[in-house]
Formats: sequence, C-alpha cells, structure tokens
Amino acid sequence: MLTGILRAALLLLTVIACGCGDPPTPPAGPNPPPQTPSQPTTPTFDLSPFVGVWNLTLRLTQVYGDSGCVAETMKSQLGVPSNYSLTITQGNVTITNPSGDYACTFDSFKTDSSSFTTYGVQGWFTCQSPLLAVRCSDGSTYDLFSMGQDISARLSGTEMSGTWVSSFDTPGVGYLDISAEFKGSK
Repeated sequence: MLTGILRAALLLLTVIACGCGDPPTPPAGPNPPPQTPSQPTTPTFDLSPFVGVWNLTLRLTQVYGDSGCVAETMKSQLGVPSNYSLTITQGNVTITNPSGDYACTFDSFKTDSSSFTTYGVQGWFTCQSPLLAVRCSDGSTYDLFSMGQDISARLSGTEMSGTWVSSFDTPGVGYLDISAEFKGSK
C-alpha cells in the first residue's frame, strides 16, 4: 500500500514539475512561425551509416548512489556483458534491454559524420516504462524511477562503441547513477 502511495505521489510531483515554468517567448517579427514542441536536431549529412538496428554488448562500468542493496546488486554486475539493441532512425535513438521490457528513446541528438550524442542537447527522452524493477540478493524488490539519461557513440568502420549514463531515484531508498560502455555492429 505504501509503495502505491509513493508511486502516486511521485507521479503527481512529476506532473506538477513538468507543468511549471515560463511560457515560451514568441520570436520577434510581424508573422512569427507557429510554436512547435521540441524539434529533433536535423543532421546535415548522410545518416545512412548510423540508421538501423545495432546489436550491442553492454557492460556496466560505474555505479554510484546511496540506494542500499539496489546499488550493491547493480555493482555485482560491473563488467558483466549483456546484450542490448540500439535502433537509430532519422529522428531518434532507442536503446532496449535484452528482455525488451525496458526501452528508452531520445528524440534529439547532435551528430557528425562519425558520432552522435544526446549530451547537452535540448530535447526529451521517454522510456517504455518509467520504472525498472530490481531484485536485491535478499529477495526484496525495488522500483527505479528514471530521472535522466544520455547516450553517445562513435562509428569506426562498421563497428559502433559508446557510453550510456542513467540516473535513477529509488523512492524511499535513495538515488543511483549508472554508467555503461557498449560495442556492437549491425
């Protein structure tokens, strides 16, 4: 019951926080263009080397946080290879875990002829499920709420390598920051 209340409170706070802020300032001029939501960064070169589904081997490289057994459980996975997929289209980047039940999509990214990144790019990420369940070694289960994520990668021939950084809140327990490195090919 307490978990349900915490989830509802966290959802309410998230909705309130997202609704706050100053309204957008219209551009100067007699006929300003219509306002549109966040626009993906439009590359000025051929994206075809990136576009497609990439099969990745991902390894956790760092785990920081004060989330008790959740952090310890994640630390036990440091360096352990895991298969992920990375889907890149003209407009977004999606990374998906092996079971397919956790996928995050980034709608804006910076790119050049050999790399892309979401670091420092104004835009949004959305996750298929905002919560990621983690089972600790003692059998207890906790939900991680995704607070922020960034991904970047570089192409070298037909191989891709990069990093994925995620920040999570564990309601009632603490925060967790996770860094991972990946390599893969189409």
